[in-house]
Amino acid sequence: MKALCKYIPYQYGQRFKFVCFSDVHHGNALSSTKLFQKELIDRHKDNPDCYFIDLGDGMDLIVGQSGDKRWKASMVDPKYVGVDNPIDAMIDGYAKLLEPIKDRLIVMLDGNHSMSILDRYGTNPTRRVGCKLWGDDEIDKRILGYSGFLVTKFEWHKNIGGHSRVRSLTWNLTHGIANGTGKTLGGYITSMGTDSTHYLADIHAFGHNHRLAGIDRVKIGVDGNCRKIISKKEVILNTGTFLKSFSDTADTSYAERARFIPGELGYMELNVRLNKSGMEIYHAKRTFL
Repeated sequence: MKALCKYIPYQYGQRFKFVCFSDVHHGNALSSTKLFQKELIDRHKDNPDCYFIDLGDGMDLIVGQSGDKRWKASMVDPKYVGVDNPIDAMIDGYAKLLEPIKDRLIVMLDGNHSMSILDRYGTNPTRRVGCKLWGDDEIDKRILGYSGFLVTKFEWHKNIGGHSRVRSLTWNLTHGIANGTGKTLGGYITSMGTDSTHYLADIHAFGHNHRLAGIDRVKIGVDGNCRKIISKKEVILNTGTFLKSFSDTADTSYAERARFIPGELGYMELNVRLNKSGMEIYHAKRTFL
């Protein structure tokens, strides 16, 4: 498991936003690529204090050549039908989508769809997108595997590289839990809550299940001198999707056939405000119907 570190200069009172998204499934006929472009890319691309975290499966990559049992011609974006190299085309298309935010896209994860292509053909679509966005010299500073850690270190703007007034957040990032979707209202929350107990982090972010949620968990204890009760907040984020679960025609999606719970279109925002006494952290859910 790999760890990355991102240094961010700050001033007191400054607010930062971290946009966490996953499961765009670009290349699928039911992917809301235009919604992703309008409500995520265009909304935040000009905010210099906004950073982006991609938790995987940005591309669908289910093509006829792969022999994937989920493939249906009606579920492929028409612009990738009749193309001899649809995987290459989807990689190009997704990289083009991310181009406006590439400088502040600080982490990208593998998803199960990209790893399926890696297992079959020995090429990693996530890394290929990264090479297009950042080049070979930068890619390993931005890409984790299926899971990993990110530490965001906020450095006082007048003391860059020093050790005073440094604040940090540790992120436990994963594309998601296999078979952790569940069909009960709280099943996926229980899965994330249980999984996150095994990792030391301030923020736990999950994709894969196409659910959208933000949960605060407060833990209490006592300081090392046994003088006062202390508390610490952990945040659990489930980062949604931009893939519609069902078509509005008789064409049946894999999700409909498997009777999955309808996915929740949107993404999560984590907002951080730096002040003299510490950090104020809160999350917001961006849901689209």
